Amino acid sequence: MRHLPRVLGLTLFAALLGAPFLALSNSGGAPAGRAGDPPGRVTCATSGCHGAGNLNNGPGRVAIEVPATYEPGEAFTFAIEVTQSGISRWGFQVAVRDAADQHVGTLQLLDEAVTRRPDAQGNYVTHTRSGINQNRWEIGWEAPQENAGPVTFYVSGMAANANGSSSGDDVYSISATVEPGMATNVETVDVPAVFDLVEAYPNPATEMATLRYTLLQAEPVVVTLRNLLGQEMWSRSLGLQPVGAHEARIPVASLAGGLYHLELRTSAARQVRSLTVVR
Repeated sequence: MRHLPRVLGLTLFAALLGAPFLALSNSGGAPAGRAGDPPGRVTCATSGCHGAGNLNNGPGRVAIEVPATYEPGEAFTFAIEVTQSGISRWGFQVAVRDAADQHVGTLQLLDEAVTRRPDAQGNYVTHTRSGINQNRWEIGWEAPQENAGPVTFYVSGMAANANGSSSGDDVYSISATVEPGMATNVETVDVPAVFDLVEAYPNPATEMATLRYTLLQAEPVVVTLRNLLGQEMWSRSLGLQPVGAHEARIPVASLAGGLYHLELRTSAARQVRSLTVVR
């Protein structure tokens, strides 16, 4: 699928040779600043490299799947999908900004084969040359340690017909705002007084994750790892444990990259922490 210009130094040369060269040279992802984010709200349609200047006029769409809320310091996985029939190449770019239009949080690459950072600051994520062959991508975002207020995810998506030029390509844009608060992937229920500290590290994890927790009373403990569909991926009963600090190690090397929920359960209480697995 066609994507966004990759080397700014080619701009004059491409202009001399015409749009087809420019379109072919951009299959490795969009240059930074094409996510439709403020202040310029530039996309590959408005910059002229795809879609002949038309934005959101095609028969397809771009969608983003994000939680309704975020918790400061926590990470979650979100997904971007471009859909349009009769298309063979796809692309996207995403940026996250706060209410003052400043870049906020940290975008994380969960699969470097299909996603990359087009800027040294890491403010944007786009597709790679291999990533143009799929229409859905998963990316991670880590919230800042302090409450940043509402943050907005700006996304542009591109559907290209691979005809060697920008003609027939369509560009779409969308945004989604995530509010601060108790995130859907971090919850405390039942009787939280049973626990003191509960945290998962490293997060994101690649091979092994550790759940660290402190019991305020002796309890039988079970640790369970589930995917976002609620399916159990791993579980272990740790038996009756005394008051104090404990750790449980969870193997994640065989899991696909993405967001999971780690559940710590006793006879009296339950806590859940999010865990991002990176590949």
